[in-house]
Amino acid sequence: MDLKKVNLHPYVDYKISNVMSVKEKFGFRVTLYYSDGERKICQHAGYAKKTEASKARNGVIAQLHTGTYVVYLTSKYGSCWCIGWNKL
Repeated sequence: MDLKKVNLHPYVDYKISNVMSVKEKFGFRVTLYYSDGERKICQHAGYAKKTEASKARNGVIAQLHTGTYVVYLTSKYGSCWCIGWNKL
């Protein structure tokens, strides 16, 4: 599949934070690194229990390992809210 047709580009590395408190609930952050030097930080939050956030984090780790993790760029209502684009 040509990723340019769907306006996606693959990440070359990633980091995932530990589960943390986010506005009286729990969540974690994923940082994606791209070959062009960009990085993107996405926050997954809103879990009522730390165990729920940990389970979701493990699912995201599995998606990252298999290359199936997808970020929706402009939606804060999906599974990922993107909090910034940064140049390395």
